Amino acid sequence: MREIKAKTGMAIWRRDEETGQEYSLKLTAAGLKARAVDAGDLQPGASPSASPSANKDRSKASHATNAAAMSTKVASTSQAPRQGAKIARVIALLQRDQGAKLDELIAATGWLPHTARAALTGLRHRGYDVRLERGEKGRASLYRAVATLATAS
Repeated sequence: MREIKAKTGMAIWRRDEETGQEYSLKLTAAGLKARAVDAGDLQPGASPSASPSANKDRSKASHATNAAAMSTKVASTSQAPRQGAKIARVIALLQRDQGAKLDELIAATGWLPHTARAALTGLRHRGYDVRLERGEKGRASLYRAVATLATAS
């Protein structure tokens, strides 16, 4: 770790009495590597005499497992939006039989067009099956939410 000057919102490690300057701690790349090796040593069945390359492989596997667990946790906890939230209004419009036009989404939320389209992408990341049905010449495109992963399984 190394000491850096604290910026707004950072946790304070110490304060210099003479100057009043506040300092925080930052984990260095070497610290990350050391921490990864330590975490690898704590794995069940790890032998203390294992080679460094075995520790490295175990560490990579541990990081991959942790990342997968975190993404699953995030996906499962962020499925349903809060009642009354703008994104809940968007979902309700998308799940109607006729779907929703971009203009309807903008009117319902007060968002700019690029924000409304970004919200649709966010819904896709959350597991909603949002589909775009292109309108013929002179007609607006429709967006529909066919189903969610939670209801499909």
